[in-house]
Amino acid sequence: MLQMVRCPQCGADLPLPERDAQARCRFCGTAFVPPAAEADHTFVPWTLTPLALRQTLKDHWIRTGIVATTAELESADVRHYFLPFRRDAAGRTRPAFTSHRLELSAFVPPGVDLRRFTPEAIGAEAILIQPSEDAAAGESLLHYPFARAAAGIGGRQRVLWIDAARGRILAPEEGPARSTPTVTGAVARAFAVYFAIGVALPFPWSLAAMAGATPFVLRWAERRVMGLA
Repeated sequence: MLQMVRCPQCGADLPLPERDAQARCRFCGTAFVPPAAEADHTFVPWTLTPLALRQTLKDHWIRTGIVATTAELESADVRHYFLPFRRDAAGRTRPAFTSHRLELSAFVPPGVDLRRFTPEAIGAEAILIQPSEDAAAGESLLHYPFARAAAGIGGRQRVLWIDAARGRILAPEEGPARSTPTVTGAVARAFAVYFAIGVALPFPWSLAAMAGATPFVLRWAERRVMGLA
C-alpha cells in the first residue's frame, strides 16, 4: 500500500518519497522532511566564517608560493555545498555521491555533533546534492558541508575545496604556480622566431616562411598572454 504524507503548508496528501528524505509538495511547492524520515536524516553544521575562509585561502596559497592580495581574496566566489553520505548503525559512513576529486570521494566525515535536517536549517544559499546511492538496511542519510572557493589570483583562476566544518583544505583544482606571461615576453619570443627564420632561409624564401608562420605565431602569443600556453 502506498504511504502518504500531508503537506504542512497546504494540507495536500502526497506519496511518501521512497528514495529522498526530502519531499516537495506538487501543489504549493513547499519543501519539507516527512516526519517518518526526520530521525534518520541529519546534517553537520556549517561553521566556516567568511573571515576564517579568507585566512584559510591566504595561508594555503602562501605555502604554495602564491601571494594573493586582499582584493583578490575578498572577490573569491564561494559556493556552499552539502554532500550526502550514508551512515550505518555503527557510525561508519560511505559517500552517496560521485566526484572526479579523489580527496572528496575518499573523505570520511569526523565524529561531530549532528543536527536534525530540515531544508531551512542549512541556509538558502546552500546547494544540496541529492544522494546517488540507495540506502542499505539500517542506513541513515548525513549531509556534510563543503566550500568551493574560486578566485582569480595572479592572473589565473584557482579553485579550492574546503571542509566547511573544520576549515581544512581538501582538494585544490589548480596546476603548479608559474609567473604570469606578459605581452613583452610574448613579443620577444615571436621576434626570436622571425629572426631564426631570417637566419636559416635566404630571401625571398625567408619572407614567405615568415608570412606563413604569422597566423600560428599570433595565435600562440595570444594564448601565452592569456596564460593558456
